[in-house]
Amino acid sequence: MRVKKRYSLLIPWVTDAVHFAYTLSTTYFDSFDLIQLPLEGQKIRWRFATLYSLNNFWSQVLTFAINHSKDTHVYGWAPHNWYNLIKADNEQQYIESLNKFNVKQYLIIGDITPLDRFAEQFWDKNHVEFSTAQSLYHGKKSLYFDVVGDLIISLQLDSETTNAIESLYMNTLTIDALNVPEVFGLFHQKTKAVLILENNPKKAGLIRKRFNQYFG
Repeated sequence: MRVKKRYSLLIPWVTDAVHFAYTLSTTYFDSFDLIQLPLEGQKIRWRFATLYSLNNFWSQVLTFAINHSKDTHVYGWAPHNWYNLIKADNEQQYIESLNKFNVKQYLIIGDITPLDRFAEQFWDKNHVEFSTAQSLYHGKKSLYFDVVGDLIISLQLDSETTNAIESLYMNTLTIDALNVPEVFGLFHQKTKAVLILENNPKKAGLIRKRFNQYFG
């Protein structure tokens, strides 16, 4: 409604909006209706046909795990940061969740190409510390993972998709030379991607130990 130079929202609309926000909060953050956290020793698997659909769910699972963990550190390995190219808003929301829950991520990146460097602009240096130095994981180009407490979120890509991502990153010499249609084609092409959420304290502890030694 507008009265001269003043505007106001209708109270019934505001009430509906508040109710909708409350429903979203209880559904996505206060309940396990969408993602049931596995018990110790259990795994949950999801299969995706495209990187685009995978990316949306992956960031949601990771944010959910952070929200339900008492650990203030996330440890991750990524051969390349292709998820920054596909939907930057997802990455921004994830970084904001780190700030909100006062969590810091230690991330190992598999290379130092211009596209990998492009990802730095999305990271709040107070909450993301990354390294491209050689690690135990550098030969694992098809594997991505994040560790939050005893939870491990891992992604396994098929060889064809892995090679396509590797080719994109190694052959793009500058961010301005990025072939945008090629990128969208890659992220929408058929793939075989498996996302796994597992509760494994022993395995998670081993990864934390390796990261602590790596980052010092």
